Amino acid sequence: VVSGALDKEQQTADTICAYVLKKNNQYFVYLSREIVSDVVS
Repeated sequence: VVSGALDKEQQTADTICAYVLKKNNQYFVYLSREIVSDVVS
């Protein structure tokens, strides 16, 4: 693992904590630094 690449990944992780998209259940979860929203469409 390249340390520089890992740092870049970490920066992205800091901005976008989690992004989950399940097509089966059409369940969308987006976690940001200060925003946590769960939307079921």
